[in-house]
Amino acid sequence: MACMMLLGKEIAHSLSPAMYRAAFEVAGLDWTYEAHDVATEEEALALITDGDWVAMNVTTPYKRLALEAASKAETTAQAAGGVNLLVRGPEGIMGFNTDGTGCTAFLARNGIFPQRSDVAVCGTGPTARAIVYALSCAGVKRVALFSRDKDRAVRAAQSTCGGVFAQTYEDGLQFLLDCDVIIDATTLGMHPGDPAPFNTAILAPRQTVLDVVYGHGETALIAAARAKGCRTFDGRGMLVLQGAVSLQTVLSVFKDEAHLSFNDSYEAMRAVVEAGE
Repeated sequence: MACMMLLGKEIAHSLSPAMYRAAFEVAGLDWTYEAHDVATEEEALALITDGDWVAMNVTTPYKRLALEAASKAETTAQAAGGVNLLVRGPEGIMGFNTDGTGCTAFLARNGIFPQRSDVAVCGTGPTARAIVYALSCAGVKRVALFSRDKDRAVRAAQSTCGGVFAQTYEDGLQFLLDCDVIIDATTLGMHPGDPAPFNTAILAPRQTVLDVVYGHGETALIAAARAKGCRTFDGRGMLVLQGAVSLQTVLSVFKDEAHLSFNDSYEAMRAVVEAGE
């Protein structure tokens, strides 16, 4: 019996185990799914290198470590500077990042298309960079990456792809005021009481706000955006879509194990998330 794992820190809230188990059942796949909440990089690396797994989802704060541990990383993972999916294949441990694809697919399913939108992405970590890269590949009208630290924003933008504005929240205020979509890909909101990444007084009702965090109730950003009349989404929809993309990636490597369409993966995972609402 093969095992797929989730690696992260403070992941008790994660819906991934239930999502993947539901998809395995639909596929008739006799696999298990285990969540491993580890406190240190040393423990995380030991699990990556020596653990008994065929595929591994990786979440904060170990995405960069997973990239370093991969024998080979696909372009999206390199642009993101981090891996959220490891697969043991014929060529060793392969690294992928499906966060950006999951995000753009979720936006499109809700009628929000990059080609028509100016998008602000908050954060400089692998999730933010993966989203920026996917938006750029999808032909986004304009995209800006925001951080409190200008140098960090510039480094993240330069390593992701061309055509990305790097901004602090102060210097990029006009872009935040004018943009159509704001995506918070920081870790703010992962703990109760976390503030929003910027002064939410600037939000306007015409804007769409997506927070990739979903585990601890409504974040400060989503609460403020909802109060302002913005269209709002937490991270659950994006989670389902990147999960379905990830499972299809895994099954493409283990194609003799099971056949499950993307839509069937998505519907099985979506049902689990909606049942938990």
